[in-house]
Amino acid sequence: MNSDTSNQRADGFRVVYLGTNEVIEKLSSDFKRFGIMPVPGIQGQGEAFVLSKALARRLPSGIAGHEMSAPATVYFSSDLFQVAHNIAQLEPDLIILDERKNLPKSQEAKKTPTRQKSGTADNPADAAESIDGSDEKLSNGDVLHSVHAAEQNGGESKPPSFEDFRSALKSFSPRDFHYPMRRILVVLPKSHDNQARSFNLGLANVRGVIIDPSSSALLFQFAIAQLYEFRMSQQKKSLCISGGGLEGYIYSIGVTNALDDAMDGIACNEFDIFCGVSSGAILASFLAAGTHSHDILKQLYKRHGKLDPLSLNVIFDLAGGEIVSRIVGVLRMLSTLDPGEVVVRLQRLVPVGFFRGERLKSFLERQLSRLGIPDNIGSLTKELYISATEQDTGEHVVFGEEPWRNIKISQAIRASTALPPFYLPERINGHWFADGQLTSSSDFNTAIRKGAGLILMIDPMVAYTSNSPGAVMRHGGYFTAVQAIKSLVQTRFVSMLRHSMDVNPDVDFVVFRPTDEVMEAMAGNPMRYRIRNELAEMGYRGTVQQILAQYDSLAHKFAKHGIVLKPKSEIELLLSRQFS
Repeated sequence: MNSDTSNQRADGFRVVYLGTNEVIEKLSSDFKRFGIMPVPGIQGQGEAFVLSKALARRLPSGIAGHEMSAPATVYFSSDLFQVAHNIAQLEPDLIILDERKNLPKSQEAKKTPTRQKSGTADNPADAAESIDGSDEKLSNGDVLHSVHAAEQNGGESKPPSFEDFRSALKSFSPRDFHYPMRRILVVLPKSHDNQARSFNLGLANVRGVIIDPSSSALLFQFAIAQLYEFRMSQQKKSLCISGGGLEGYIYSIGVTNALDDAMDGIACNEFDIFCGVSSGAILASFLAAGTHSHDILKQLYKRHGKLDPLSLNVIFDLAGGEIVSRIVGVLRMLSTLDPGEVVVRLQRLVPVGFFRGERLKSFLERQLSRLGIPDNIGSLTKELYISATEQDTGEHVVFGEEPWRNIKISQAIRASTALPPFYLPERINGHWFADGQLTSSSDFNTAIRKGAGLILMIDPMVAYTSNSPGAVMRHGGYFTAVQAIKSLVQTRFVSMLRHSMDVNPDVDFVVFRPTDEVMEAMAGNPMRYRIRNELAEMGYRGTVQQILAQYDSLAHKFAKHGIVLKPKSEIELLLSRQFS
């Protein structure tokens, strides 16, 4: 699929119809007969058909009012390996996997309906309505929502099976790519074992099972109507930013700058929902308050007129009182203790936190005041959600949701960044809170609950990888400890994300993570603040490169939600941007 043709239909849904050659040829012939002309298919091979506003007129009235230049593009293919191999680039919104050898005789025997006057490529709606000459309606009751079976296709003449396709996905799709099974709708032929087959497919979590539908037009209508209904209910755009310490914050600034430079006519601070965890809460809050990412970058480089640069003094304010009181308290106890209890009591010598975090809170209050923004989450026009961990119960708390709606932004950030044992916990409304990443790597599930259909995630907490045995140990004990934490957080993030994708198949997720080169640069001492410029620039360039590498898929995802990516040639020029 080339970029020119993808741009022409990027704002509609992508549906792949996978079936036998006989089924594909019959459906293709029907589309052409009613004036819907084919365009190049997957990777320029095969055929695809753009179903324009005609199809929308057959959808429910509330959905049909959602105008789009191309409601859907249907890609026909009889090669499941081709589809699996190109799945990451195409990322179809729905795959209709037809396990029938041929279309029902009732369909094939139907006479060609009379073509309407306007039955041309410009107005194929009437054609879509009559493609099978049927006025039947397919209801949710006709779909058996279920998932999984274990028969293997044996023989080339047999139609594609769900099991073969799932196996091909595992073999041919990229290692880190995950395609939800709930984006697959399986069509079965009439058979005596349909009930058992449908049950097994249900266990595999497919979107649904339809048994030998009499009308292909109604099948397309039903499938695409479901996609429309979800989009109408989940229209918000969200940006979710994870933690990663000081270095993760700097990296994320570079990512948001790259996104703003690559998008046309919209910026990150114009999104609807912002979710921040740990240091990601700082950037999420500035963006939710309306600050452009370019201004945040200027702040980093000490070039902003209103905003003060974030300095080491602000971040690392030693909790001297806490440290001294612990030492004095333990020394007093030692004089009266039985020697056998000394070791146990010495454990109390470790401070709850080495840094207070109060300067960071004051810094944030000051910046918000200079921007003319009230220091209250509930006062923002945009939705801001900051995650923290209730220290005494281990509960995950989201500031911005009731009963934690009217909370100071500066205080919520302070709580979300209180990583033990480095920072003291923050007290809010009688509760003590610690770092949000202790209980959630990224709060994208909150964004989904609040109506997000597109979620951009920045995840700096990625473990460093190397093909050289012992590479982690050679970096020393500090690096090894950080690597262990990042591995735990990353594993949990991937698990949570895949589960959320399976449960919410129609939500579009885009994740931006640092490359190994960036991770190695982020592995240094966080006190070495001079690295900040380098990380922002590396985050920027890595994001631009990811956008270019995934341009077709991202352009499709973004356009479905009203976001236009600049032409690829313009984005390529961003790689030469100077940061100094």
